[in-house]
Amino acid sequence: MESSISLASNATMATTRTVMGCESDCTLPACGNGIQDPGEQCDDGNNVNADGCEADCTSPVCGNGIIDPGENCDDNNQITEKCPYGAASCAVCPSVIGVCGP
Repeated sequence: MESSISLASNATMATTRTVMGCESDCTLPACGNGIQDPGEQCDDGNNVNADGCEADCTSPVCGNGIIDPGENCDDNNQITEKCPYGAASCAVCPSVIGVCGP
């Protein structure tokens, strides 16, 4: 009889854990669902980059490898490189977030 009480208790605990991680629309928390969950910097309801919230639910920043609005380039780092192949000028991403220039 004690084991049946223990099983019922364990089943209740498992159900409680599932409910606690459940969104109000009965889905599990996920990036791209339009609900900003713990660990997400943003969640705009889609999995598209360069629209103000990246597909991985992080905020856009210069150096993330994604050309976001206001950037002319983004080569996945915040190092200002020399112009490639001896070009006279080129666009580089400086360390100022979201601002690119010659």
